[in-house]
Amino acid sequence: MSVKYDIEKFNGRNDFSLWRVKMRAVLVQQGLLKALQGVEALPQDWSAEEKEDALNRAHSAIMLSLSDEVLREVDNETTAAGLWLNLESRYMTKSLTNRLYLKQRLYTLRMTEGSNNLSGIVPPSIYNLSSIVTFDIQQNQIRGSIPSDLPKKFPNLEGFLISWNQFTGSIPVSISNLTNLVNFEVQDNKLTGKVPNLQKLVNLETFNIYNNQLGTGTDGDLSFVSDLTNATELKWLIVYFNNFGGTLPTSISNLSTKLEIFGVQGNKLYGNIPAGMGNLVNLQLLSFGKNNFSGYIPSDIGKLTRLNQLDFESNRLSGSVPTSLQNLTMLSLLELQGNNLQGNIPSIFGKFNSILHLDLSQNNFNGTIPQEVIGLNSLSITLNLSGNQ
Repeated sequence: MSVKYDIEKFNGRNDFSLWRVKMRAVLVQQGLLKALQGVEALPQDWSAEEKEDALNRAHSAIMLSLSDEVLREVDNETTAAGLWLNLESRYMTKSLTNRLYLKQRLYTLRMTEGSNNLSGIVPPSIYNLSSIVTFDIQQNQIRGSIPSDLPKKFPNLEGFLISWNQFTGSIPVSISNLTNLVNFEVQDNKLTGKVPNLQKLVNLETFNIYNNQLGTGTDGDLSFVSDLTNATELKWLIVYFNNFGGTLPTSISNLSTKLEIFGVQGNKLYGNIPAGMGNLVNLQLLSFGKNNFSGYIPSDIGKLTRLNQLDFESNRLSGSVPTSLQNLTMLSLLELQGNNLQGNIPSIFGKFNSILHLDLSQNNFNGTIPQEVIGLNSLSITLNLSGNQ
């Protein structure tokens, strides 16, 4: 017997984070969640026809959960994985974009939000507008590279936003001279190479390089994170889905206490998660998922009482869940799946009065399921305990 799970269509104005959780839950119920990672993530014993059918059904399920206006923006995506990534790239930071618009000044170049469908390269004459404070050409099909002498062209630059385009090349070393820079948004392009020194960017509030090809996959790739300890107003540090390797610098504990989002999901990072994360007391989203981290979950993460989403999925973490996590009573999403965590499923999860999505699957938990977890009234989206003992 099949069961139909209806969710409110995402229209670009309702809560994307919550819609994302619900959509994943629907795909879990339909056995299609792995389709979000592409054909290579599907079971190897499936036939080609079965794999194609699963990919098509996942793609269809997502498309039917979008409003017409959003559908028009992403209808060129023919795979579930591509569609999902496109939606995340467009809407995970929508509130961040809106916040930036409130800061705009008179000297602003803006061609964004689907009002244009520009292609080609940025005309060289644009870079003669030396009074530009905010350069915003997001959501187009513009290609080319970031000028190596950007600080000379835009000496007063505070906002540089080129997300959702087709820029290639590297982030120029000269960016370190943009000492007035507040918002740097280059997500969803095709940028490569190492991130340069950022020590002089003391006014940064948002640094978003999500979904590029940055990094070399080797040690030292995240040295720029240490540079950002000078940015005392930093609120968003998003480096998801790149090619960063090596370990996390211990200096992350010295990042701004105003930091709200810190995400390194989908890279090639390894080693222990450093202690000291508990210093970042205003974090609301913390994501380490889909890397190769090992060791234990640091107990001082329990100090981050404002956390709404916490993600450790698909690493090699071991040991038990620290009891300090009981303090994270504002969590709506906790993902621990795909690790080597062990021991009993902690009864402390019963204190997560706001939890909607709890995934503990594919670990080494054993024993009985605590009544405190089963009785969680808020757990309306996902409780996944499969693949344990």
